[in-house]
Amino acid sequence: MAMKIYVLLLICLTTLACQKPDIELNLDNKELPALIAENLQGDSDCNISSTISDCPDGFALIDLCIECTACLTDDRLIGHRTVEIFMESLPRRDAQKITTVTSGPNYDFQETICVPIISGQESQIISFSLKESTTGFPDFSNIHNFIIYDNAILAENGTTKYHKDIVAEDLWDNALSCDIQDFKIAWEKEPVATEEFTIDYSYCIVGSIGECNTVSIPRTDFDLEIEIEEIKEFFQNQIRFNSIPCSGIYVSF
Repeated sequence: MAMKIYVLLLICLTTLACQKPDIELNLDNKELPALIAENLQGDSDCNISSTISDCPDGFALIDLCIECTACLTDDRLIGHRTVEIFMESLPRRDAQKITTVTSGPNYDFQETICVPIISGQESQIISFSLKESTTGFPDFSNIHNFIIYDNAILAENGTTKYHKDIVAEDLWDNALSCDIQDFKIAWEKEPVATEEFTIDYSYCIVGSIGECNTVSIPRTDFDLEIEIEEIKEFFQNQIRFNSIPCSGIYVSF
């Protein structure tokens, strides 16, 4: 009897594994463009000297020249004297912090650093989080961080030059318009191409600062259309309540 149950279970799992979803999936993790507002542009006017000349495999050199005119001139940013810089990276395609800007009375920051690269992408999302300086234990109810996004165009060879001055328009006049019907989902692989009894995956808004969700679901309960609807709802909620890049979702297993 136990052997019959085992055989039936094996047949069911094999059938699930062989099923192809009716929905066409984008399984190329490099074909998910980021839609960033046009008025956020770095430029190449960034010439600094550095002792760093190369990076480990999977990383690239970038000269960062960051200013924050808004931090010094906009009264709404009183207390915001720290900028954390993030860069889109694998495996989840959300952003990883690469440095924190803390230097200079004029809020100029210049440094050459190594950033993670995604092979095949000419540009990656770079983000800036303006944080309040706090002493002692912070009052989280009063902390308001501002986040803006840009694209860093990576040089194929040599060092990328990226110069950005964060101005008031970047913060107050740059509401991104995301079309929930048009946004893209990229899948790392077929969501049922696994021999596990549960399907475990996470999905992140590409380039965002940790706007992700993790799912663990029995294979027998997995329905791709339902999962996609939940991903869309997650995306809509993030648009409604948070500052995120209008880029799409990347699903990794």
